[in-house]
Amino acid sequence: MLESGDLFDRISTHIDQGRIAESLDILEGHFRHQQKFAELFEILKARIRHDLGLPLIYSGIPDDLTSEQQQQLETELLQACQEVGTALLKTGRIAEGWIYLQPVSDRDEVQTAIEQLAVNDDNVDEVIEIALGQWAAPAFGFRLLLNRRGTCNAITFFDTQSFAQPEPIRQLLANQLVEHVYRELSDNVGRCIAENEGATDSLEQARLAGLIRDRGWLFEECGHHLDVTHLAAVLRIARICDRSSTLEQALELAQYG
Repeated sequence: MLESGDLFDRISTHIDQGRIAESLDILEGHFRHQQKFAELFEILKARIRHDLGLPLIYSGIPDDLTSEQQQQLETELLQACQEVGTALLKTGRIAEGWIYLQPVSDRDEVQTAIEQLAVNDDNVDEVIEIALGQWAAPAFGFRLLLNRRGTCNAITFFDTQSFAQPEPIRQLLANQLVEHVYRELSDNVGRCIAENEGATDSLEQARLAGLIRDRGWLFEECGHHLDVTHLAAVLRIARICDRSSTLEQALELAQYG
């Protein structure tokens, strides 16, 4: 890769010779290699404007463009946003990447990019904030919240933050919440039975309704295997679920309750 002085000299020579496209190629390659994505974005913008016959830098004066040129400019700028934002995500610069991804109209592509993030203890809060707090990838973010921050935080988030979202999004989160609590309770009940009756392979395959059937001793002295306030909240939220399998799980949770 060229040193800064060599790069400047080469670019200056190309510009003096009117070889603008080659200058942009050199700068693009340099900034990609250096992972200087803000600078790369500026070069991509300059390339788009050069291809349209516009000044490389927007002067603040409206460009005299046809509707087709305006559409091309907007489309290619959004593509540049997506490219740079995705590259930033891949290097772990999540908040910076989200700045570029917010204008992108293809939300499926943005969601896929976020779902491919390698989540760890250092970045989990940042990922949850973008995926769920910004509603960029709600299912992925809510799953992280459940698994990393627990049922209580997930219920609180649902009750306080999801109300403004479209019904399909709220149903998606409600389904996840019910399924998570169902698994959690089934596992807890299964362990309790194994400790008292001896471990059996059938316990791992049994549904919650089957686990509690004919086992009244599970509830002696008001015994319970899950925070009862969580159970009550999840059953309330379950009323908006739209998956038949999830509704069956909610019914079993109610039977347990």
